[in-house]
Amino acid sequence: MAGITDTFLSDVHIGTFHTLSDQGTLVTRFSFTLPVPQDGSAAKSQAELDEDGDMIVVRRAQHVILIEHAMSTSLEKVGQQVWRGALLMVDYLIGWGNSRLEDSVVLELGAGTGLVSIVAASKAHHVFCTDTGKSVLELCQRNVETNTTAVGGRSGSIAVRELDWRHPFSESSSAGFCWSQEDMDSLSHVSLILASDVVYDNDLTGAFFSCLARLYSLVSKPPTVLVSLEKRLNFSLEDLAVVGPYYQHFTRCLEHSYTTSKGELAFHAQRISTDFPQCSKYDRVKELEIWELNAIISDETI
Repeated sequence: MAGITDTFLSDVHIGTFHTLSDQGTLVTRFSFTLPVPQDGSAAKSQAELDEDGDMIVVRRAQHVILIEHAMSTSLEKVGQQVWRGALLMVDYLIGWGNSRLEDSVVLELGAGTGLVSIVAASKAHHVFCTDTGKSVLELCQRNVETNTTAVGGRSGSIAVRELDWRHPFSESSSAGFCWSQEDMDSLSHVSLILASDVVYDNDLTGAFFSCLARLYSLVSKPPTVLVSLEKRLNFSLEDLAVVGPYYQHFTRCLEHSYTTSKGELAFHAQRISTDFPQCSKYDRVKELEIWELNAIISDETI
């Protein structure tokens, strides 16, 4: 929410316990309780009895991720905080979206603190964790290194790389976060693109879709895109009503077509039901949504 000095504070950080990092930022302990398997195997085992006739209670596995972050920031640095859209995406990936990650190459856009990428690496073969700006990239790298094992007890490889949506794959990338030829070869095999809480500025949303168009020119097969967002509503004097202008702009962008080297790109977009299990503590408000985007290129569904 915006204050008089245009400082923004994520609701996720309100009332949580933090420790201080060596860099003067904060570190929060995020606990994720894994959901009961959909095949009901855990529920079956809970009904078993021990030798004394007492019920054997199988506790759901819990994993902890330590995330270094800022407490409050300007609009330009909101990526250094954790937002509810990221936690919604984590819930989806841990639960229903788990099979999408299995041994895949994943690209996260606007990764911020790297939380979603760290969780994705528990199942994916390789994750490109991307954002722009030296400070946020270094923050993200520290979080990746701190969490050497992610949810599920293993971690795939994560590469933190700079990706400015307005100037993708620029040669002026921050030192240590540049794309190698090996990276570009691997990028062509990306099958899943993730983006969380990136819908809060119309210019950035436009740049996001332009970046997607560029990426679709580079991949061998069109990947699925998952976008988690919070529909932020405000009272408009112009409309004399409560509106979500950034959300409205996002939905308009979904209706546009974009030029790629492979033809005109459009999206078949649909909202995913958010009735999957909640694995961490946050307020899952009705304004939180996940959208799935699939490519339609030159009037052919790929």
